[in-house]
Amino acid sequence: MWVMKCFYILIYFMVGNILFSNGQTISGIVKDSSDDTPVAGVNIVMPFLKKGTGTNARGEFFFKNVPAGEYELHFSFVGMKDVIRKVKVEANKDLKLEVYMQMDMKSLDQVVVAAKGERKEIHDVKRQGTPVARWCR
Repeated sequence: MWVMKCFYILIYFMVGNILFSNGQTISGIVKDSSDDTPVAGVNIVMPFLKKGTGTNARGEFFFKNVPAGEYELHFSFVGMKDVIRKVKVEANKDLKLEVYMQMDMKSLDQVVVAAKGERKEIHDVKRQGTPVARWCR
């Protein structure tokens, strides 16, 4: 009986250790390379794990429960050049990153928006409704 209890306790701690080792965190901050300010709203994707997140108002991001291994992080934001960062996540070690993004100076040709239609005059406008005083009694 005593041996069985010890065996179950040993298994419990081993399984807990294995589960704990699969829970690394990748976190970091995304900054603008021109003025070192944090960039909010950057999309970050880990294609291999099919996980994604975005930066908060302070430019910070977090991926939790990331298994150990090598991954690519794809950073994208409108008006900035995409960044692909290769990272190696080691067992029982959290990873902290600092990523810099550059402005993407692409210009578009002139766009003209035009609409055609007939001009109509409105002669008779009828309205329908319920008087408010009726409901206040």
